[in-house]
Amino acid sequence: MYVFEILSECHLTLEQLNADKGNFYSIFEKALSDTDTKVNVAALKATSSFLTSIEDEATLQVFQPLMQLILNTMVEALKTEEEQGKLALESIVELTKIHPQCWKGADGALTT
Repeated sequence: MYVFEILSECHLTLEQLNADKGNFYSIFEKALSDTDTKVNVAALKATSSFLTSIEDEATLQVFQPLMQLILNTMVEALKTEEEQGKLALESIVELTKIHPQCWKGADGALTT
């Protein structure tokens, strides 16, 4: 997950994103669903970093279903490990600053 977090700063081209968006989605979804809090938070940070690098609104929308997993991860991290919760919250704040619209539709009940 750290590699995704760092490489996202290199900004993939729109063509690269669109060609592999399904693979990226699957990797993030699986990692965000892990049972280990540290893995979840690492996935949240990587996913947030990746999403902040996306400039195309249509491509960003492909990842919108991950928002509920991101929220659930943050809440669980805050409940169980304060330091991990802070890291998760910082990543969500950064994502929200860049793409506030990504939370549209993620207003369902938290499942924690």
